[in-house]
Amino acid sequence: MNERKERRSRERKIQKLIRDHPYLLDAELMSLKGRAERTVRSGRLDVDFETKEGWVIVECKISALANKDLRQLCRYLQDVSDSGKHIHKAFLVGGKPRVELDSALLQRWPNITVIDLLYSIPNLLSFCEQRHYFDATLETCPYDGARPIPGRDLELNY
Repeated sequence: MNERKERRSRERKIQKLIRDHPYLLDAELMSLKGRAERTVRSGRLDVDFETKEGWVIVECKISALANKDLRQLCRYLQDVSDSGKHIHKAFLVGGKPRVELDSALLQRWPNITVIDLLYSIPNLLSFCEQRHYFDATLETCPYDGARPIPGRDLELNY
């Protein structure tokens, strides 16, 4: 498999994990299930959620985040806003940025949270009886106190 296809495959795994388990980004999103790859004017949203407070949009990257990734997310946010939808939160998820991201864009869209994938989402997750993934180094699930189910670990290769 060529490098681009491999990276895209890994990004899709992260998208699926976040779509099905958004509390890994923000505990407020505990009970939601997202939708993947909704088309907007300027492209496709990786993951989105509709909440009573408005939309939550997630852009996922495997590589180190760069300003082009932030601009892409901002275009998507603008498209959604232009369609009359309220943006509640947005997440730019990926590798730690190598350069400082554009502060003007982050000020324009203050609801964007930049998430360092390697720091924020462990690459080895346990699965509990209540169907939550969590850091496998913990003895119990931080979301509900349940014990992990043996043999249900998930290893992420990103």
